[in-house]
Amino acid sequence: MRTFLIIIFIILTSGHLIGQTPAEKLVEQAMERYEVDDYAATLELSEQAVKSDKSYFKAYAYRGFAKFKLKNYKEALADFDRALELTKSKKNASPTEKDLELIYLKRANCKLSLESCKAVIEDLNEAERHDPSLDEIFNNRAYARIELGDLKGAIDDIDKAIALNPNEAQMYNNRGDIKFKLRDYKGALSDYEESVRLKPDYAVSYHSRGNAR
Repeated sequence: MRTFLIIIFIILTSGHLIGQTPAEKLVEQAMERYEVDDYAATLELSEQAVKSDKSYFKAYAYRGFAKFKLKNYKEALADFDRALELTKSKKNASPTEKDLELIYLKRANCKLSLESCKAVIEDLNEAERHDPSLDEIFNNRAYARIELGDLKGAIDDIDKAIALNPNEAQMYNNRGDIKFKLRDYKGALSDYEESVRLKPDYAVSYHSRGNAR
């Protein structure tokens, strides 16, 4: 009986692998390399996936992820644009909400690096729509709002980020910076104190705390 079950497992597993296209296999390998921070290999594998199937959105997405990590923001942005365009194609399997959230988030990060803050907010709004549970969305949107002078909106976003991840020292420091700009020195000092409590070796917060006193 056990032998029979093993044979069935092998058949099912083999069927899954056989059912994958070459591009899907390459993207799967790219994902594995991305998870261990091997961005050069991720780029190479995703390049091969794009050449294998120019209609597969994940190939462009992972090529974009790799290019972003390698600080090639303009080309990464073009890949994310293409990936999102392809998600609407009937040739592709329907993307998951997580797929869309990641692509919008990373595209927003590209635009943030390229200082396109209004476009950043639009992408982060889309990312939030697909998955409102990721603190990075709100933290990054707060930064974009600061650049646009919307400090109250930035406070609202950083509050949401902290609610989702209350143990991240940098976010308390970021909120302290916003409160300092709003001349809420007492509130800023409180946030800097919390940042130092959470991460005693975080030099930035010590400096900021000194300015707020």
